[in-house]
Amino acid sequence: MKRRRRQLLRAAVYVLFVCALSLLVVEGFSSTLVVGHTAWRALPPFDERVHTTHDAELGWRNIPNFVRPGMYGPNAELSIDARGFRAVPSPPAAASPRLRVICSGGSFTFGVGVGDADTWCHHLTSLDARTATTNMGQIGYSVDQAFLWYRRNASEVPHDVQVLAFVSADVDRMRYATFMSYGKPVLAIEDGNLVVSDGPVPYRSRAGVMLQQAGSALSTFRMAQVLNFLFRKPSGGSIRGGPESVADLRPVVAKLIETLHDLHARQHTTLVLAFLPMRTDFADERSAPWRQAVREIAGGEIPFVDVVADLRTLPVEKVDPMFIGPGASVYGMAEGQYSQRGHAFVASVIHRAITEIDAAKARLGDAAPSR
Repeated sequence: MKRRRRQLLRAAVYVLFVCALSLLVVEGFSSTLVVGHTAWRALPPFDERVHTTHDAELGWRNIPNFVRPGMYGPNAELSIDARGFRAVPSPPAAASPRLRVICSGGSFTFGVGVGDADTWCHHLTSLDARTATTNMGQIGYSVDQAFLWYRRNASEVPHDVQVLAFVSADVDRMRYATFMSYGKPVLAIEDGNLVVSDGPVPYRSRAGVMLQQAGSALSTFRMAQVLNFLFRKPSGGSIRGGPESVADLRPVVAKLIETLHDLHARQHTTLVLAFLPMRTDFADERSAPWRQAVREIAGGEIPFVDVVADLRTLPVEKVDPMFIGPGASVYGMAEGQYSQRGHAFVASVIHRAITEIDAAKARLGDAAPSR
């Protein structure tokens, strides 16, 4: 009888062991599939390296004269001119513009996911043929990179107004020395001046970036997390990095805007700050601290356009179509960016604000828009 019980007990233990082992195998396989799927979705069919190259001052920049039909889908081409700016290859003939505008910013200004003629920057010319625009937006740029690019290259472009446009994430990324494993500059204040705290930006090969991204994906495995917990060492801080909190970052943002404003005063041009919305901003208040901070920094001297506030005046059913939804673009990184409708909306808000500026009114005169 006792022997029979021992046999049954051994069998029960064996079954439990096999079940537990099977669950572990299934869990590991499922985790591998999830991580693999996430990593695959994160790599778009045409990644940013197709049209960008390393830049020791900015992190990366566009490859001049790059053209890719269908980059973001049918009739959604990407064209870069000889200066490295996004441009419509064959703009319609027009009379000499009265108002020349540079659009600076990140992906939402560059126009990830839409064709050359569908960016909000180009839409400004559609709203008023007296206006000519230059798109100095760049995929993935934070506000500091947009500032540095303008300061270095804007002298090549005759202009009257610069619209520095950004979402809250573009401000937050100023804290970091990398973005998606690519190096970027970090600004700091030294002796009252704005400086690049640690430059030049090191070159990262494509293989190096992919290995780092793969390491990030592998870190989501439970085994990697357990090993990290058991063997991690106290962190000595980032080798390359900027302010570590929003409170510390605000003085840098304020100094950047002040420096840029002073540059415009010397050039006799006008700076406009535009806070752009992300989809989450329609009902989420996470961007509110930065919107308020930038408004306060701008004061009464620098025109400030809060496009988030305008977006919130719309009914919710009109908001979703302004953003590219999941699977709506062949370019994986386009999800959440502005659709054609979103770019048109942003252009209308910024155009209205620009035309209310005294300097722009003086250049445009009283004549009605020709388009």
